[in-house]
Amino acid sequence: MWEVFIFINPIGKSGLTVEKTLINFTKKHNIAVHLTFVPLSSVQIVDNYIKYNHLNQHDLQLRNQITQNITLATHCYKAATLQGKRKSRQFLMSLQEAVDFEKRPFNIDLVKEIATQSHLDVAAMLADQNSNFTAQQCLQDQQRANQLNIQTTPSIVIFDYSDAQDDQGVIIEAETGAQLEPFLNKLVSQRHVQQSPDLHILD
Repeated sequence: MWEVFIFINPIGKSGLTVEKTLINFTKKHNIAVHLTFVPLSSVQIVDNYIKYNHLNQHDLQLRNQITQNITLATHCYKAATLQGKRKSRQFLMSLQEAVDFEKRPFNIDLVKEIATQSHLDVAAMLADQNSNFTAQQCLQDQQRANQLNIQTTPSIVIFDYSDAQDDQGVIIEAETGAQLEPFLNKLVSQRHVQQSPDLHILD
């Protein structure tokens, strides 16, 4: 079994393709997987989003708006997880699809629409996203990212528990599904991934 943590910008374009690649890969290879999405909304995530989308780095109003959008998306997703893993995953991936591939503007109306389509209790989600509990959960996610030295999104941390003797994990930084799949193939084909220099090892 794989335990997988995907650190993402919840409205970042590259996240969705990586998520789909990972899900499809584990299904194709019949790998049992426990998958956790970890949305982040740090200053670094905002900087990376601005650079990736070739936006004006010196436009403070734009930067503030992007920060607010990423923070809202992060908190809404964490609030959605309180209503079930499947619904929250559908919400997150549908939101990414709408913003980054359909080019729909991110706003609270879009959040409500996607939440309704994902069969979430919208009023409860919006109330929970403002709660101290959700804020604490987001803080813990950021602390986990800092501990693992996660610098970019999407970043993937995989623990392979099929080998009881191996309690190490690997960190994979990949912006596209095409970049990710070769690393996943290595994990399947090489039992001793520590011999592979292009995979970061967690002790």
